Amino acid sequence: MITDELILRSLQGETSAEEERELLLWRRERPEDEQRYEQIARLWEMRGLLGGSLGVERVPTAAEILRHRPRVGEAARILRFASPSLRVAAALAVLLGGAGVVRHLVGLRAGNEATGSVELVTGPGEMRSARLADGSVVHLAPDSRLTAQITPASRRAWLSGRAYFAVVHDPERPFKVATSAGEVVDHGTRFDLEARSGELQVVVVDGEVGLASGGESVRVRAGQVSRVRDGGQPEVVDVDDVYGQVDWMGTFVAFEATPLREVVQELKQRYGFRVQVADSVLAAQTVTSWSTNQSPREIVTAICLALNASCTVTDTLTTIDYHLLH
Repeated sequence: MITDELILRSLQGETSAEEERELLLWRRERPEDEQRYEQIARLWEMRGLLGGSLGVERVPTAAEILRHRPRVGEAARILRFASPSLRVAAALAVLLGGAGVVRHLVGLRAGNEATGSVELVTGPGEMRSARLADGSVVHLAPDSRLTAQITPASRRAWLSGRAYFAVVHDPERPFKVATSAGEVVDHGTRFDLEARSGELQVVVVDGEVGLASGGESVRVRAGQVSRVRDGGQPEVVDVDDVYGQVDWMGTFVAFEATPLREVVQELKQRYGFRVQVADSVLAAQTVTSWSTNQSPREIVTAICLALNASCTVTDTLTTIDYHLLH
């Protein structure tokens, strides 16, 4: 059985030839297995980046990362009191913790991926997440199908069903999503799109998108919903609770160059999780992150370390104060 430990040992060059062969065969067997390998490899790269941002002379080894897989409360204690090296190990261990963790990069962009295609299909009660070749993230709802093609010249996707998008900003390559009822054009934002039986709905969580349908084009901004029915022209309305419109996602979260102040506000509105950012400079720093099956405390714990901040957790673990380390 291929485990996270084996993948980490391979990245560190500690595996035998037979283990490497088994790992290679496992990676080729299913797209999900290759995706998991890439996730861990990217976290492994982050250990060096995070270590450098914290002034760590010796970044943790694979064994230390696995040894310091903490519970949430223990993670908060480590991040507050432990040595920098252990804090890096603890944060990466948190990210490796849930089987549903897909990508969690905070304020860091890795890789030069510019070309690639992906097809995602879900059945009843099933959801899937993927990182596209340009770094954008998609979360597919049940009974849906998405095909995406990323090239150096264009970014296009075709959707039947429902999906949530966190799109990397690229003014030269708009991100276009075609459906049976219309097309959404986006340069870099977060939005939810549903298209079934000739009807369409787009919910914009952050930024702004263009929607073309029925010979009409409209702009849909953060906090707005646009709907198309029976081949008609799109209508745009404001909503009081934009997150209530996307509660189908459950524990999935995705941020794309989102200021920390907005991140904590979303966590509060979606989960009732109170976070106070004590430093205005820190509050303006941006977060690029996505994950599934993590609690709000786990998300905040990882973000806290990656932004070179310290967490102060109350006895009830409901309030976290951020402040810059000096």
